[in-house]
Amino acid sequence: MTEYEILINPREATEIVVTQDTKNVEDILIKQSKQQSYQTAEFVFIDKDKVHYNNITIGSGIEITIDSELEFEGFVSNKQTQFAGDIILQLQCTGRTFELERYMTSSTSSYATMKTAAIAYDLLDTYTTLGDFGYADIDTNDGVTVQAISFDSETLGTCFRKLTEFDGYNYYVGNRRRV
Repeated sequence: MTEYEILINPREATEIVVTQDTKNVEDILIKQSKQQSYQTAEFVFIDKDKVHYNNITIGSGIEITIDSELEFEGFVSNKQTQFAGDIILQLQCTGRTFELERYMTSSTSSYATMKTAAIAYDLLDTYTTLGDFGYADIDTNDGVTVQAISFDSETLGTCFRKLTEFDGYNYYVGNRRRV
């Protein structure tokens, strides 16, 4: 039998732990979009006690673990509420890789004769705030050597999609915000 655990607002005072034993989640669907380079998840949360629905908001953190493996980490991006006896929340969630769309390069970000992984590392090091993402594990010797590439006021998500065209690697934000 597949076991799951969903944490809503993980490690916060308003944390909600949902398992198959609590019987208040239906229809868990996790999708990986290669075109958008980030995961999405959807599920229905039934608030039988009518005490949690106000603590689940747009932006609430979500972690879905299936059979002891963290399969999804992201945030609530859409919430629909139905009041029909129980309070039913239809939640749509977006994976952490989407956060790379919040960071922009300068108008003069150019790289020459560098490995794609080294470029990815430098982009994260230059344009994100220390601690936003874990990227120390990136081996800067990985990938292919790019003779020249420039990014002109582009999001880091766009930059990583361009690097993927060179080396085929899929850059994403995974477990515990590691790239």
